[in-house]
Order: sequence, then structure tokens, then C-alpha cells
Amino acid sequence: MNLLEGGNARLPSGEQAQKVDLVNLSDKQYEAFKTNIVNVIIEMNNAFNKEYGHPLFSSEAIKERRIFAGSASVFFRKSKEEYTNFKPTMGDIDVQVNKADMKIIKEFLDKSVGKEFAGWKYLGYSKVALVYCNVFKVNEEYNPQATNVQIDFNFVKFNQEENRPSTFSQFAHNSDWEDIKQNIKGVAKNALLPIIYNVVYATPGILVSKKTHKPTKNQPDDIHTKSYGYNGSREKYQPVKDEEGNQVYVDGKPAYKEMSTEETPLNTDLNSIFEEMFGKKPTPEELKKLWNYIGVLDLIEKYLNKDQIKLIYTRFGKSLDEMGVDKEVSALILKKFKERFSYVGETNEKMNFSKYVKMMLQG
Repeated sequence: MNLLEGGNARLPSGEQAQKVDLVNLSDKQYEAFKTNIVNVIIEMNNAFNKEYGHPLFSSEAIKERRIFAGSASVFFRKSKEEYTNFKPTMGDIDVQVNKADMKIIKEFLDKSVGKEFAGWKYLGYSKVALVYCNVFKVNEEYNPQATNVQIDFNFVKFNQEENRPSTFSQFAHNSDWEDIKQNIKGVAKNALLPIIYNVVYATPGILVSKKTHKPTKNQPDDIHTKSYGYNGSREKYQPVKDEEGNQVYVDGKPAYKEMSTEETPLNTDLNSIFEEMFGKKPTPEELKKLWNYIGVLDLIEKYLNKDQIKLIYTRFGKSLDEMGVDKEVSALILKKFKERFSYVGETNEKMNFSKYVKMMLQG
């Protein structure tokens, strides 16, 4: 079984991207194709620099391939034999660009339709959230294995001084080789981390309005004092205190208020994020495990207890479904989880939140 791919962007003109048949490119074509992608980026970078007075990314970031995300971050570092053994086709090629430049990058792309970059004709883009799905018509030398290739521009936070994606941006959008080898997509790790926070920081309480201190109409399934997302971790709910600094209770439950991101700064330090989840500072080897799903399962096994793991599994499956993750992809992700923790299939895996909190409070 091979990983499912994207790479099907459709443009208003009717043109559509097509997956690249990597395994059937000759060795010479394969290496030329990799080089061509980089040259397209270099020429776009130079054109953007000429137009707007600064490049999309530093030459060092391109040289080190630190601009690429998803499986593309691995694609440029592996041989054809290694890569196509697990990923015989390529969908989209993810490139991270500076979110601060989003407006002028759009303007640049609009002006670039019909132009050629390293011999590839730029056909245009379709927009999906913070991603511009660019489509290029490639040289005939790659036909029929490659025709219209999709290179996505993902808008992320940059390290401004080095003009490259921040370390956290790379972490939050990567696909790790350890996962790829087991047919696991990058969404697995990225979707699992928020659930770990959700369970580790679970606490009994009731959500109230900041102004009135009355219970909100829509109560969350639980109160978790810290949360994690694609932009980092933060304190999501804080206890409500009276003028004397004492905890406020509503209907016998401790009251919490939801904080905005402006009030609770995001934490993007990976060492700190590790410590928040697992209660200790990571070794270099442990921090490396955080970059892939299989590694995170190792860390869960080492640092979390059986009941926490059961609840994580239940909520993880629900989250993947709510995210709209392809059923086949989701099934494989959960299968790997269950292979590691066979007991999550036990009858009491559907422990509800109140029972979980009671169990945690009782030790």
C-alpha cells in the first residue's frame, strides 16, 4: 500500500495538475526533474527579488532545501531507489513562503501567469486557505510521466533574519522519513499532538463568559488549560479569580475563561513543547522522535499512563474524522496506534471525560 497523494489542483482556466509518475522516470530524468524544480524556485526567487527588492527566501535556505515541507523535504535528500520504493508517485510539492509577504506574493503570481521559469510555463494558481496551489506545464522531456506539476506555496511564519521558514514552521508541516517508510502521512503527527495536550491538561471545570462569569451556551467537552495547534502551544483556558485572588466556582465547579492568542502568547520552542507534554526536558534523541508519528508513539508509551493513552486513542480517531482525513489514511494511522497499544480496543476505551477526570483526581 502506498501513500495517497494530492496534486490535483484545478485552475479557473480548466487546466489541472497531474500526479508525477516518479518510478517510471528514467534515472537521468529523475535527477533532472529534481534539479528542474529547484531551478524553477531559484528563477521565481530572482524575479520576485527584482520586482519587490527582496527575495522570497535566502539562497542558503534554497541550497539547504529548508524551504520545502511535507514529503518534499525528504524527496530532495533520497535517491530514486529509496524514495520511490515507498512513494512511486508525487502529488504536490510543498514550498513554505513568508506569511508576511502574502499580499505581494499574490500580486507577483498574478503577474507571472504565462511566464516561464527554468523552462516550465506558469499556468496559474488556485487558493485553498493559506495555500496557493501553483500549476506549471513542464518540459516535454518529462512526458508522459510528468505534465502539469503542482508546486504549493504554503504561507508560514519566517525567521526574518535568515529569511527562511522558522524551525517550528518546518516542524509543523513536515513529513518524516520514518513515517513515510511505514506509509504514514504527516497529518498523523500533527493531528496527534493537540490530542495529547487535550488529555494531559484535562481538568474539571465550567467555561464562563469573561464579562458576566455566567456559563457559556456551548460548553466544551472538557477544560484543558493548555492547547496546541499549527501555530504553537498556549494557555487556552485560565481559572477565573475573585478580587482576593480566590478561585471562582459556578454550580459547584471551578470556573474558567477562554483566552485569546493576544492574551496568551504562542510557544513555538520545541524543547518547551516537549516538556509541556511529557513533564521532562528532552534528550537530543527524544527531541528527534517528536518530528514523526512513530517517534511520538514511543514517547507516549514512555511518559503517559494507560488510561491517558486510551483516551488519546478515542479522541484522536474522532479528531481525524472531524478533520475530514481520508478514511484509508485515517485507518492506517489508527492501526499503527493500536499495534503499539493493543489494549486501546478494550471495552472501557470509551471512557467519558468525567470518569477520566475522576480517575485522574483519585490518582
